[in-house]
Amino acid sequence: MQFVLELQKLMVKNNYLIAIRDNFENLLAKSVLKITDTKISEDEVEIQVKNRVFSVIVECVQNVCSSETNNYEDRDSVLLMNRIENGFQIAAGTKVNEQRKERLKNLLDQLQSKELNEIKKDKLSIMGNREVLTSEMQDELTFMEIYIRSNRNVNFYFEDGEDGTFLMLKIDITN
Repeated sequence: MQFVLELQKLMVKNNYLIAIRDNFENLLAKSVLKITDTKISEDEVEIQVKNRVFSVIVECVQNVCSSETNNYEDRDSVLLMNRIENGFQIAAGTKVNEQRKERLKNLLDQLQSKELNEIKKDKLSIMGNREVLTSEMQDELTFMEIYIRSNRNVNFYFEDGEDGTFLMLKIDITN
């Protein structure tokens, strides 16, 4: 029980509004989006910032934290949101297989090196190919949207562990 108290203190100290660890299934995803909407609606924040936060949360829940495995026990994701000066910080993470890790690492490295206008142009180019949307293209669109909505305020890392690789994203959305 001491852990619960320590977790609560950590959340209060760092202004965490949401902390969820789970397998983001459809029902839970809808609940997370409703909770997020409620939490950001309570704050006096510009509508543009609220829209950007909500958009990033949607991308994280529906695409980043979704799993490519059908084995329920192998699914494991986390989503955190806290209030920071002039905005919000979102942390999202999920297990990824080795193939997706390499693909995402290359994609995220490319996005880190591009200017915002270049990312927007690339996104429009992919959107023009709506007839066939592969999982690779879906990943590209997801992360491009996150980079655009956060004005490129994204950090990422991969943590290799005994039970696989975990992708972590830290996204800052500010005025």
